[in-house]
Amino acid sequence: MVRKKGFTLIEAMVIIASLGLIAAVARATYQKAFSEVPPHNAAKDIAEEIEKGRVVAAKNGSDVWFVFYPAFNHRGNTSNAGRGAVFIFEDTRHDFNAETGTAPNLYYRENVGKAFDPIADATTGPNGKLIDTIFIEDYGDKLRVRLPRGKIDMGLDEGAFKGLNITKSCSFCTPGGRGAIKVSADKSIQFFDGDGVAVDASTPQTLTIISDGTKRTSIVGIAGGVVSAFKK
Repeated sequence: MVRKKGFTLIEAMVIIASLGLIAAVARATYQKAFSEVPPHNAAKDIAEEIEKGRVVAAKNGSDVWFVFYPAFNHRGNTSNAGRGAVFIFEDTRHDFNAETGTAPNLYYRENVGKAFDPIADATTGPNGKLIDTIFIEDYGDKLRVRLPRGKIDMGLDEGAFKGLNITKSCSFCTPGGRGAIKVSADKSIQFFDGDGVAVDASTPQTLTIISDGTKRTSIVGIAGGVVSAFKK
């Protein structure tokens, strides 16, 4: 009679321990991947919207503006103590940042005509209209536009951003205020601070998005007309 061979107690314990180790590694890998999703999704969406803005601008012969409020409070509808927002405005008359102008046209530059103001719902005028909005908090995971403690050093794999030290959550924004990116019909990109003053477009500009929950960070970077999203 042939005796059926089974597992010894030691073999069973080894198998159980191995399965436990595999499960632990799989769980850790899943958690790491999942924790990177919300900030990187937000960064990718912003980068993709900028590229779409180029298409819209070229097609319509307009300017498309991306107005960044790093501390916009979606729930309180205020410009501070929030997690950030991006308002996308199509400027059909190419005067959104004019130094002089009159209402009812809307203007990004302060103290000129009627101010573009998402809080007061002043987002549409004869010279253009709000075409989309991105609220950072809608991505969940306690996301916000913010620089992690200290600074971020971009490494060798980041191309034009190699060696860049990121020291601001929004490099082109006025401290504590807003900033903007303008995409023109020729697909060129310009940057403006909160007062409507042009920021040097020859140097890389960045926006940093962090998860307060996982501390994962992603960056929207624009350099030489190339728009990228990086996980850090």
